[in-house]
Amino acid sequence: FIPTLVYATTLNGVIAYGGYKKKSLNVSGALTGFAVGMLHACTGWTPISLLFLFFVSSSAATKRGQQRKQKLEDGFKEGGQRNWVQVLCNGGPQALCCLIYLYYFGYSESGVDFGVRFWQSSLIFAIMGGYACANGDTWSSEFGVLSKRDPVLITTLKKVPKGTNGGISLEGVLASALGGSLVGLGLTLSSFLASGLQPQYLWLRTIPFGALVGLFGSFLDSFLGATLQYSGWDATTKKVVNHPRPNVTHISGADILDNHFVNFLSVTLVTILTGLVAPYFY
Repeated sequence: FIPTLVYATTLNGVIAYGGYKKKSLNVSGALTGFAVGMLHACTGWTPISLLFLFFVSSSAATKRGQQRKQKLEDGFKEGGQRNWVQVLCNGGPQALCCLIYLYYFGYSESGVDFGVRFWQSSLIFAIMGGYACANGDTWSSEFGVLSKRDPVLITTLKKVPKGTNGGISLEGVLASALGGSLVGLGLTLSSFLASGLQPQYLWLRTIPFGALVGLFGSFLDSFLGATLQYSGWDATTKKVVNHPRPNVTHISGADILDNHFVNFLSVTLVTILTGLVAPYFY
């Protein structure tokens, strides 16, 4: 256990500090990310690999086209800095899966195999599903907003301004599938490195499965955003805003949830569903 604790502390310390220096995390985000990462690393190589892959790829996607997004987004932050709330919304449900895994099975370097380790594999796939959802949604948002065409609202298919909650585009849909498939690839590689085995050509199923999860998660997040999250056009700033105020014209959604809770709800639901569905897919 001591070697695992040392490696987990070192690895997560480097990741958290690097995220802070690169302005992907603020102080609270770095500290919370360290705690979440410790749970992942103490569970096994696969969970921490999926967390690291999500953090690196989503941060890279967020940094693309920052100047253009600054013109569209109200409350834009340089580097897309994540605070403790955003870290927990995107990684909290997966961290809970890690805690359950640790309680019942302890630290494990075993690969995914439902025939031998059913419940362990279900929990690992639940973690994968959460990150495929979060990554797919991040890629969809970050690449979709850079499209030259206006998005359409997922509930009406009518054109809306860029930055509208629930707006989707072809580029964003494709990006969500790619973001999810990347996490599926990460699960395949980490499982192979952990066990040296790929039962029943795992990669042939896991990569497209990750793409489907990323796509579904992105659509779910968009639907929740279009219905339960307020979007309005501010005629003064020429930007989409998330709360009603003077000189703002309503576009879509009720002012019930904010972006953080929409992300948390979609990641939580997809995490649970993936853990339940994955055994039947394999």
